[in-house]
Amino acid sequence: MISYSCPNNLVPFEKAEKTVRKAACIAMFGMKLRESGCVSQISWAELEKMAVQNFTGNDYINRACIESIARAKKVYRRNNSMISSPP
Repeated sequence: MISYSCPNNLVPFEKAEKTVRKAACIAMFGMKLRESGCVSQISWAELEKMAVQNFTGNDYINRACIESIARAKKVYRRNNSMISSPP
């Protein structure tokens, strides 16, 4: 049997390790794509800002994450405006 102790030591996002902040950004991105209610209070602009602050390297992965969020922000903004405005 595998056992793991998970202490309830909350850490503010800004003070979490960089790898944890990156993982949180990726998880939030996935939830935004699925339009999950868990992240409805987080705007695409806020998510993009968090990604830019945490994916700071100049390598392919860092750039791809930021670019993917920027593209999705445009697509979802356009889709939401099409839904909310009458034909």
